[in-house]
Amino acid sequence: MSKKILAAILGLSLLAVPLAAQSKETESDEVILADAVRTIQHHIYFTVFDNVEIAVKDGVVTLAGQVTSPHKKNSFEKSILKDVEGVREVVNRIETLPVSSADSRIRYIVARNIYRDSRMLRYAIENFPRSIHVIVKNGRITLEGRVANRMDSRIAEIRAREVFGVISVKNNLQIDS
Repeated sequence: MSKKILAAILGLSLLAVPLAAQSKETESDEVILADAVRTIQHHIYFTVFDNVEIAVKDGVVTLAGQVTSPHKKNSFEKSILKDVEGVREVVNRIETLPVSSADSRIRYIVARNIYRDSRMLRYAIENFPRSIHVIVKNGRITLEGRVANRMDSRIAEIRAREVFGVISVKNNLQIDS
């Protein structure tokens, strides 16, 4: 049975498959996954306000997460089909976040609060593989991505909570070990 391979764009955290257990199909899926992740990371529309997760199984790429506009959802799918060799199909489960001036305001202020902190500036410069993505839906914030340590995760969460109009903050930041 083929193992499901996952990658979060923000951390490229792959589920490890022991070398002895890898089949040709799994190896092919891993190559497709790496290419798909690279394609999305370098896509012109991919920003810190989007969260895209990729899964590959038997050449079928599944996209999930949240983006700020419908054209991004479609553009990401088309890029995978066009630019990634070996893809049989793309299942696009990306959610388009509701258009809201209040959410847009919160999104930009939270990002500014996080990235203007001198301790957090490296995440704005490095971008990949470590970055902090700010997802806002109806005043509720989800922080996605990777940070170097627990302190950086807490700082990002505190900076997000400081913004007027924020209803809640869910911190999904993964910490490098």
